[in-house]
Amino acid sequence: PATPPPMSAHKGNMRVHARACTHFAPSGLRRALPGFPRRNNRRHTSHTPSWVACAWGDPVDFHAASIASSSECAKGLTEVAVDAPTDIVDGFCASGQYVQMKVNPEDEKVAYLAIASAPASSPLKFVIKPGDNTAGEICALNAGDSVQISAAMGKGFQPEETAKAAKDLIFVCTGTGAAPVASLIDSSLPSKPYGVSGKVTVYFGAASPEAMPFVDRFES
Repeated sequence: PATPPPMSAHKGNMRVHARACTHFAPSGLRRALPGFPRRNNRRHTSHTPSWVACAWGDPVDFHAASIASSSECAKGLTEVAVDAPTDIVDGFCASGQYVQMKVNPEDEKVAYLAIASAPASSPLKFVIKPGDNTAGEICALNAGDSVQISAAMGKGFQPEETAKAAKDLIFVCTGTGAAPVASLIDSSLPSKPYGVSGKVTVYFGAASPEAMPFVDRFES
């Protein structure tokens, strides 16, 4: 079948290219992106902490939160907004961080979800692919329903470090990978993103235009 033409949009200093494709398997992104969460990240602590964060391998504490909204943001994807405690929100300090979430305190299986909203903003937003798992259970909840959420985990992206050595900045994502990229966009625009002197471009892969989330955000 013919591949639909690419869709382009501009927002501030960022150009977005969104092409529908049937084969999109970005390999090596964990190695290519220096800010991707890795093991042995150190826990952020202080004597009088006003926010909470944790790292890979740390004991995970869950906190009561509630669903603020839940709606389809693209074909096969659901955007879920969560009202979380203030210290959890404030502990989200870098795009690319993620949380663990489950429906009931006694549940053993959790969903690992990248945060789609700008750091330290409320509610926390997520892009989730429904399925026969914990993620699907979360997508089935309604506004006001309770969930259990961990503190923000991982180092997150460090685009400022990349921008020091590059004129242009490029993000590549597909599916639920739109979440951390959306967080980056919301946290950096309309100002000059991360001090880069050239262009900031997003390439998004999807099976069809209907499967691309946040197109309205990119075009606004």
